[in-house]
Amino acid sequence: MNDLAVKHFMSAGLKTRPTTKALIWLAAVAFGFGQNFSVAQAEEKPALRESAYFVQLSAFKKKSNAENFMSKLEEKGYRLRLKTPHKRNDWFKVMMGPFPSKQKARNMESMLLKKENIHALVVKSSFRRPNPPSPAPKQGETRNLKAVKRPQDGAATDDEFKFRPLNESVDTVVSLFLSWKKAWQEKSVYAYLDFYSDDFQHDGETLEEWKESRIQALMKNNDISLEFEDIKILKGDDRVKMTFMQKYSSNQFFDLGEKTLIWKNEGGNWKIIEETWKDI
Repeated sequence: MNDLAVKHFMSAGLKTRPTTKALIWLAAVAFGFGQNFSVAQAEEKPALRESAYFVQLSAFKKKSNAENFMSKLEEKGYRLRLKTPHKRNDWFKVMMGPFPSKQKARNMESMLLKKENIHALVVKSSFRRPNPPSPAPKQGETRNLKAVKRPQDGAATDDEFKFRPLNESVDTVVSLFLSWKKAWQEKSVYAYLDFYSDDFQHDGETLEEWKESRIQALMKNNDISLEFEDIKILKGDDRVKMTFMQKYSSNQFFDLGEKTLIWKNEGGNWKIIEETWKDI
């Protein structure tokens, strides 16, 4: 603070040391700006938080695998985003969006299946979008602003577009769900079975009996195709319940019905502990 300014301020009869803002006002008066001069301290507001629909194409444990997957699609003109994990053991998710409506996201999901044979999934997630630029100061007004890079039109850039999951456990289960689906379709027997808990029970069968029947079913069916719709997710303390319409087809079998998967957090690892099915 300028000592000369403080001295003049003290001579005006004030006994306390003036603030910087008061000194600026005093200087403005001294130079003839009078009451037309004002000081506005602009605080940087937190980025806006929104939720929207995205299409999740796949999920990978290794970032390099996710980037390789993305590069092949980006060569075809797709614009993708890589959602990096918030925790060490989470997944790298390849996303598209946001989309203005759920239907637009589902249209993209259908197109990816038809053109690229990618079984994607429509998910709802939150993200942070930067605030639009602050308006220019009015005549006679000055602002003390922090230097912040913003796009001129107020839209989010790729660097500023930050995903935030609506719920971390649900986000993890959705990624596992996609991997479970992929393992089933590709008949990766042991990878598929690894998604199930040691405490899994199914229609009164023991775990070993159920595993044996699943291995036989996977081995005798080829060209497996799975389609899911109307996915509903409920979260409990240590469980996530997923209910959805499932259409299954192979070279030998077709069925349509409602499936429910209940995932349980077992020491940080999410496993399927219960699975039910209703024919339609």
